[in-house]
Formats: sequence, C-alpha cells, structure tokens
Amino acid sequence: MKVLSPDHPNLIDCYNQIGLIFSDMSENVKASQIAEKILPPNQSVLANLYNNIAMIYINNGNNSKAFPYFEEVYEIN
Repeated sequence: MKVLSPDHPNLIDCYNQIGLIFSDMSENVKASQIAEKILPPNQSVLANLYNNIAMIYINNGNNSKAFPYFEEVYEIN
C-alpha cells in the first residue's frame, strides 16, 4: 500500500474521489464532513464536491436539500 505525503499533488484528487464515492452512496453529509476537515474553505475541489452533492439531490427530486449546497458553492466562488 502506497501512502501519499501530505503535500503530494494528487492528494486533493484522492480526497475528491473519496467524496464522490460517498456522494454516490447517498452519504452526502459524510462526504462534506470529510472534505471540510481536509480542505481549506476556498478550495475549488470543495466547491466541486458541494456541487456534486447538490446535483444528487436535484436528480432525486429534492431541490430544497440541494439549495444549501449550491449556496456553499456560491460562497466559495
């Protein structure tokens, strides 16, 4: 098993993929909690994760739950 150093350039991508997996599993809260712990709040990766979570809610017909995540994307950008 290879472990990436904390400053490795691929680390953010790895965390984003973990977040997407959680999102696909409808574990949206867990995905955002992981991302918030490991990324600064102004990271575009975090914005992408919030957008992905919002889109899952939209695709499931739950627009009201998507809105707070879209607000987070707006705040970051």
